Amino acid sequence: MVLKKQTVWLLTMLSLIVVLSVYYVTTPGTGEQLAADDGEKQTETASKDGQSNSKDVTSSIEADSALAELENQKVDRRNEQAQQYQNTITGSDSATKVSEAKANLETLKTTERQETLLEDWVVNQGFSDAVVDTQGQNIKVYVNSKQLSKKQANSIMRKSNEYLGSEKLVKVVRK
Repeated sequence: MVLKKQTVWLLTMLSLIVVLSVYYVTTPGTGEQLAADDGEKQTETASKDGQSNSKDVTSSIEADSALAELENQKVDRRNEQAQQYQNTITGSDSATKVSEAKANLETLKTTERQETLLEDWVVNQGFSDAVVDTQGQNIKVYVNSKQLSKKQANSIMRKSNEYLGSEKLVKVVRK
């Protein structure tokens, strides 16, 4: 029975790595392809109007890479937590510890799904990218935007409470 659980866990982690790798590679704002694309866009802009918008391009690249870095840190932290729970499940003789670890693992997966839904909702509101990071009772929503109105921030806060629970403190950060 343990071998089957380990196999399922391994396949789950491998598929998660593949999905995140594809997401990271295809998301604008990450990798070397972005630098090449932005260099071409900057050259086109400069040739069209005779001046370069390098400041705007640079700030856009910085915001995209900052959000990608936040996403990577969040995924790494989640993978470590999932690994700890999985180790407890496979290595513990105590039924209470195993059941607690399973419950924590399920909570972790549920939170991850809810964060993804919230990120998608924020992007659908007109932001180019968003990262939602839940740590304990705190939720940080990072949005890629030049401007963030109070109305937009309040809307994101309300939706965060709806998806992730109203007892949590939500902070919206513009990157």
